[in-house]
Amino acid sequence: MIKQISNKISFQLAKFTVVVAFMLGIMICLGQLFIDLKNEKKRLNDTMEQVLSISKESAVQAAINLDKELAHQVVKGLFQFSPIYRATLIDNYGDVLAEMKRTCSNEDRSWLWLVNLILEPSKTYSVELTHPEYHNTMGLMTVEVDIHTFTQDFFSRAIVVIFSGLIRNFLLAYILFVLFHYLLTKPLLNIISAFAKLTPDDTRDTPIAVSHIHRDDELGVLVNTINDLLGRFNNTIGKLTYTEDNLRHSEEQVRLLLNSTAEAISGLDLNGNCTFVNDSCLRILGYKSPDEFIGKHFHTLIHHSRVDGSRRSIEDCRIHKSFLERREVHVDDEVLWCADGTSFPAEYWAYPIIRDDKTIGSVVTFLDISVRKKAENDLAAEKEHLAVTLRSIGDGVITTDIRVLPLGGIELTNDFLFIFTKFLCHFSKACLQVAVAVLLSQRLCPV
Repeated sequence: MIKQISNKISFQLAKFTVVVAFMLGIMICLGQLFIDLKNEKKRLNDTMEQVLSISKESAVQAAINLDKELAHQVVKGLFQFSPIYRATLIDNYGDVLAEMKRTCSNEDRSWLWLVNLILEPSKTYSVELTHPEYHNTMGLMTVEVDIHTFTQDFFSRAIVVIFSGLIRNFLLAYILFVLFHYLLTKPLLNIISAFAKLTPDDTRDTPIAVSHIHRDDELGVLVNTINDLLGRFNNTIGKLTYTEDNLRHSEEQVRLLLNSTAEAISGLDLNGNCTFVNDSCLRILGYKSPDEFIGKHFHTLIHHSRVDGSRRSIEDCRIHKSFLERREVHVDDEVLWCADGTSFPAEYWAYPIIRDDKTIGSVVTFLDISVRKKAENDLAAEKEHLAVTLRSIGDGVITTDIRVLPLGGIELTNDFLFIFTKFLCHFSKACLQVAVAVLLSQRLCPV
């Protein structure tokens, strides 16, 4: 779950909304203040024009008559307007008829630096004293106005507007955060919590529930989409499970078939490494576990040497050639080597595995033919022993096989019989066979 409040969507949305609203509010506020300030300047000019026009007639009389008392009254009257902090009345000779000044009020001047950034600290207004009966200027009336005093109310209002806007934005942020939390974040957290509690065994049609308030909005669409996706996911999982079970069953059947054969079976990759073995292979070669065999190089492991112990190179290995040359190989005159270092005569078959016209490995099957080789050797020894025995007998001896000819085929004879019948066959074995047939037909030699 989300622990930090700054990571919640409701906080992010509220923050974004408040920032945008604050920026728009500041821009609108600054635009309004600019318009108000322009109007304030115009109001100041209009006010000072009215003030000076009211006092101009009396100032002209004072300048014409050089009446300092009247000039003083005019200046004193100008000082009734509080922004004026200096007033001067000069005659046409440049002499000061009256002058008054006062220090600017220090009351609430903490914002003077802000005023100085926007407006000049003071402004001077002058008006020439003229009379219709005189062509020359009678004098000059000058006043200096403290801009801060005149615009103090304006800046007070501006400060109130700015701070009220900030407070409004903070309240808006809190209200939006609460609304977003209950309308968006909390439902999303409930969906996440329900989603986290799902298990693979949950087979409900709608595993995640949605409030009726959000049933038809984006959250409802999201939950319905998730439920639909989960349903399809469960169906796919069921199909995959069924397929895996079938594959596992087929693999077990193949494994049972491989392990039920008397032949040793081993699979090789293109590098000659063993990829699988059956139980007969492990039993014949003396390995206890497939792990001792799988992944090992087949030639290096069991086909590395000949019967006399000389090394057999990989180039001379007919198993290796089977998948290089893509042909079947059958061999019964070589030996394979066991885990304990002993060897045994083997008969093996190697078949290349081809898929999409590409060789991907080979299958090798082999048998331990030690018993068969021993039986063949014993049979050969018995035949040799029988031949020696026949040669040592003084009578003529002949053995036949009645399966070859209707009257029997000759298998063995001794030298005495050959001498006895040489006058009939002229030392020819074919004639000897005819002679024996005659003898047999006349029962001169019992079979």
